[in-house]
Amino acid sequence: MAAASRLRVHALPRLPSFVNRGDGSQNCSLAQAAAEQPQQEQANGLRRCFQRSRSWVHRFEVTSVLNGHRGCVNTIRWSSDGEILVSGSDDMMVHLWRLGPHLSGQATRPSACLPTLHRHNIFDAIMTGDKQSIVSCGADGYVCLTDIYSGQKMKLFEPDRGHFFAFKIATLPDSLGRTFFVSCSDGCVRRFDLREDDHAIAVNTGGIGLAGLSVNPARTNTIAVGGNDPFLRIYDIRTLRMHLEPGAATDMALTPAVSLHSTENMIRKQRYGMASSLFSRSEVGISGVCWSSSGQSLLANYRGGEIELFDVGPSATSETDVALAEKTTHISLPSEACSAVTLPASSVLLSSRRSFEGRPNEETCAKEVQFLCGEAAVGSGGDCGNFYVWDVSSGGLLKKLRADRHIVNCVAPHPTWPLVATSGIDSEIKVFDVADVKVSVPRSGSFSGITSQSQEAQETGSGTSPSPSDSDPSPELPEHADVAFQEAAVEEATAFRRQGNEAVGQADWISALGFYDQALQRLRFAQGGTLRSETESLELDVRLRCAFCSLNLEEFDSAVVHCNRVIQLDAYNTQAFCRRAVAHGGLLDFAAAYSDIDAAASLAPEDSDIARIRSRLKKHEKRQLKGWRR
Repeated sequence: MAAASRLRVHALPRLPSFVNRGDGSQNCSLAQAAAEQPQQEQANGLRRCFQRSRSWVHRFEVTSVLNGHRGCVNTIRWSSDGEILVSGSDDMMVHLWRLGPHLSGQATRPSACLPTLHRHNIFDAIMTGDKQSIVSCGADGYVCLTDIYSGQKMKLFEPDRGHFFAFKIATLPDSLGRTFFVSCSDGCVRRFDLREDDHAIAVNTGGIGLAGLSVNPARTNTIAVGGNDPFLRIYDIRTLRMHLEPGAATDMALTPAVSLHSTENMIRKQRYGMASSLFSRSEVGISGVCWSSSGQSLLANYRGGEIELFDVGPSATSETDVALAEKTTHISLPSEACSAVTLPASSVLLSSRRSFEGRPNEETCAKEVQFLCGEAAVGSGGDCGNFYVWDVSSGGLLKKLRADRHIVNCVAPHPTWPLVATSGIDSEIKVFDVADVKVSVPRSGSFSGITSQSQEAQETGSGTSPSPSDSDPSPELPEHADVAFQEAAVEEATAFRRQGNEAVGQADWISALGFYDQALQRLRFAQGGTLRSETESLELDVRLRCAFCSLNLEEFDSAVVHCNRVIQLDAYNTQAFCRRAVAHGGLLDFAAAYSDIDAAASLAPEDSDIARIRSRLKKHEKRQLKGWRR
């Protein structure tokens, strides 16, 4: 319960800064809010542009390693506002992580660990829109609901006949997560509504095991389903007949699909096994699907194949769309094939616009695929433990990054910031963020590249560097903002620091950390340029305050990270050495603690506080030694 209460406070600070905090008070007057809004909108515009730029992909580095699970991490999902990362694992636990720049570069522990009713591996877990509950599903076929704050658990669904997996959850965006669909390996998609007592079978594929599932964000009445065959199925929710379960007939008719999509290569590969297996065990399958924000395109990750980008738009709205529609080929499958694979239609669209190649993809049925950089790039994992990023316009490989010792299954891009979380067979979650790279600014105002073409070619593992298409909808953008954007970011950071200081005055350490975290995020858009000195001074002060709050919360590893950055900015900062010494003592690393306190004493030999800290460290070490001897 304590962890849940802390998480509730973590979620308080939001943009804009005048949002009601839920206790009847507001952070500032409406008049002040109205005056600040243009600057906030300007800064938000910068962040959106920066997040959609392909340039930050080349600056990716692992900046956080999230430890806490005791098994493969099979799902990672951001909350809709991007404040919380939700993860589920083979250990049947759901963890909630609150990330921020103050955690970069350090193994991080979860903000909350939630036991569930699952008896087998968790395959998917999402946070409801009101941030009150977690919906999860897994290898036991269960669909569970866990309250974050009370810890109350409820089983929404349990297989009543046979055993099958519940793979993926897809929510309707306009329902605050209360209405959602779950794909299952018995060939059904089930619909749940948390406001209702019963659930229903929405889609029946006749036993084709289903995995990939996604709701169209532009037209929320459309869902895409992928499973244990080569065919991507599109359904119209408005035409689905909901069969309440239990009570649904075992011989339900196949659910009619709006359209079927595939590639000739995948269909041919599947047909080779038809004579012997009759598709009972598929040689290929779709493990992950992802819609574009416009709802016109759809990514599908083929097990045993590549990632395919399908054009699935219902109508042509431009000359380019018309040309693509004219090139789309329809093929008709023989009736015996349709019967064998239980297809709801005999016509299949060969509508793949592009393939993304170059990675091993034979193992696991859980690999996801996601759009990155405002849909200018595509990201997915491989059997080799690497995280791959491709350019959408050319299909070329942009980046290959080590993310797991075995296999990368999950990719979760942050909804706002230029960072991506990945997970797989390891029990750790890796967070890739933009590395600190100094960029020169020519007098003309245009920004130079961060790496040479030969460097980029070396990083991607290819012999040639990627060449963006002239028609690329997301051109390269500068890595640093201009002076106006920098000033807006510094002003926002200063305001959040002030709010954090007020929370510290009330001993509300968690809320203070939330505000300081927001301040540090703003400062990332004000690096370099004419404001460098002011930015570094502000960051130094905020990080020292973060370390102070972390020590009060006994989050010693976070305190060490903050102090490391302060010492990097100011190698003679006595406070940083003192607070890091206390943090090392809390982590029982007394050698490091005494080294830091010696450094602080050499910088300020007359400071009596340093002697008191040394004395407390010695007493703490003696208590630990007595405990070990017993």
